[in-house]
Amino acid sequence: RHITTAQYYKPIHQVLLGLFYAATFLFWSLICLLLLFQFHWEIVLALLGGKLLASYLVYGFAAKQLKEKDLIWMLPFLEVLLICMQLAIFIANRFSKPAPWKQVQPNYTHT
Repeated sequence: RHITTAQYYKPIHQVLLGLFYAATFLFWSLICLLLLFQFHWEIVLALLGGKLLASYLVYGFAAKQLKEKDLIWMLPFLEVLLICMQLAIFIANRFSKPAPWKQVQPNYTHT
């Protein structure tokens, strides 16, 4: 749904959404690379902890207000999964256009 309607978003909103996903992808990629090469791992873990703390505060407050706290512990995994899915959809759409939604006509025949 979002893929077929994204062209109707205001340009600034398209840019901001793109920057959000790009920044999140770069953050997790750099965290993995820096930890893999053990580059000042104490600082890297502190940055990761700060980011997770900020995320848990923001999403935790929203989850509490919405009374939906069951999955908040999975936040880092869900964030990585979201970025992977968005990247896969972006790549897939570069090679093929998504099929438009077909409107189904109701069948009013009674038996």
